[in-house]
Parts: sequence; C-alpha cells; structure tokens
Amino acid sequence: MSKLFKLKEWLTLDEAITHISAVIGESVTIADLYQLAVNGELKLSVYFVNQTFAIKGKWLKDKDIEYQLPHINFDGAPSRFNPLKAPKPNEELISDDDWISWFGGVTPITGVWDLTMKGCEALDVEHYYQKRTSGISVKGVNVNGVLLQQDDVVCQLHEYIEMESNNEGANQQEDNKNLLRPVNQNIKDVFYSTRKKDELEIEYVPSSRLGDHDFVFVVKTNEITRFIKSLENSSQKTKPLTSNERISLLIVIAALCKEANVDVEQRGITTSLVAMTQLVGTPLSDDTIRKILKQIEPAVSSRSQ
Repeated sequence: MSKLFKLKEWLTLDEAITHISAVIGESVTIADLYQLAVNGELKLSVYFVNQTFAIKGKWLKDKDIEYQLPHINFDGAPSRFNPLKAPKPNEELISDDDWISWFGGVTPITGVWDLTMKGCEALDVEHYYQKRTSGISVKGVNVNGVLLQQDDVVCQLHEYIEMESNNEGANQQEDNKNLLRPVNQNIKDVFYSTRKKDELEIEYVPSSRLGDHDFVFVVKTNEITRFIKSLENSSQKTKPLTSNERISLLIVIAALCKEANVDVEQRGITTSLVAMTQLVGTPLSDDTIRKILKQIEPAVSSRSQ
C-alpha cells in the first residue's frame, strides 16, 4: 500500500482500479466497479465539484413510525387486522422497512456523499455499467429520486428551473415541466419549495438522475480497504476436501490410533471415542464416529505399498 494512498480520503474510479488491481494481482476495470456497486459488494460515492441542492433527512425503520390508525369494522368494533401506519407529513416510505424523515426545505450541499442504491442513483450506476458493456441505455425511473448519504444524514438531490413570474411566464412554466425528463412526481408537497428572487421564481424539483449535477464518481479509501479485505476473507473460507485430502486425514487418524494403542475394530470402541470427543468440547455422535472408522482401513489400503 502506497504512503500516498493512506493520506487520501477517496480515489477516482481510474485511481481505484489501479490500486485494487495492484493489490489483488488481477486486472480490474471501471465496469467491474459499477457491477460490484450494483450487486452491493462495493459502495460508490460522488464528489460534487460544484455546489448543488438537496433536501436532508434521516433514515427510519418501520418500527420507528409512531402514529397509527386502527382498523374499525362496520359494527364499530376494532378489527382483528393490524393497524395501518399513519406517518407524519415529513415521513416518506422508501422501501418495505425503510423510511426517511425529512428536515425541511432545499439546502445547498457540497463534498463527498455515498450512494444509497435505494433510488435513481442505482439506475444511474446500472446505466453506466450497461453503456460500457452492452451499449444499452437504462431508461427506468425510481420514484424515490436520487438518494445519497453522508454519515447519518440522507439527502434527495433537487434541481431548479427559472421562469418569469407573470401569467405568460406561468404558462411557459407548465410547458417547461412537460418537456422535462421523468422526475419523481410522488414527492409530497412539504418537500416541494419555491422562492422568489427579483422577478424570477426559482422552483425546485427532485432530480431523476445524477447527470443533472456536476459530480465525479469516487470510492473512499476506507471502502477500498474494506473491499480488498473482504476478498481476502472469502478466499480463506473452508473448501470441501478433495479425495486425496480425505484419504490423508484418515491415514493420520489410523497412525494416531496405532500410536495410542486404540484398536478401531474393537467392540464398543465408538463409545470410548464419543467420550474422548466430549472431553475436548466437540462431541461427535456414535453414528458419526462409526462411519469414520469404517473408512480408515480402505484409506490405508489405498496408499499401502
């Protein structure tokens, strides 16, 4: 690991593939990073070169939603069904168990933000991967908008459109909306803010793609270190024994039994061996030991000269 790597907080994708390739001894491509991100194996981040805009909030789980509306039968008695969740006006359901509690209106953001892969950013990464591999464009839209995270804060990217604040401008405003690519139309009114500046009205709407903002894909150095370590750990997982390895282990057992004067063919020997395994804290059943003992003689015979 280079000394310079330790001093950096993040690497560009080109820098990341160079570093990872050098460490693991395999060629890695940017397409690989995109695919790993889509599969949840690697966390990608974005660095905003210029200031952009978003609304901020925090993650909640379904159990954190406090208010409920009970089911009532037609006779006025409570229903046997579970009560319906009644979220606060600023709480939005993102997935089955994920909610976001928004803090307020649109605010400027800068710096590095992680992709949550729960909104349009997941489609963006899939799009970049497909363009590099198949050339096919991903055209889907996620109603959650672009969701990013920085420590405990989650944000939804917004963009603004400027129109003249008069009747003619209002009509033009509606026409411009119709020309926009699909955006998140499901966002609640509480998250939809406007402001006036001189004779212009600036209207913020949720973004439907990262490409509407000045950003660079990056990977945090601590995430690169975690990813490389995960590869090392996966390569160290126990693999099934080969036939030669199994025979070798049985021969070692035969040799140890002979050295300890244990006759594996003696009547009742399995009971004694069960007791021995209990003494070392890893008890085996009588049936398991019997199956192992039956394999010892064939294994020894296969290697005998």
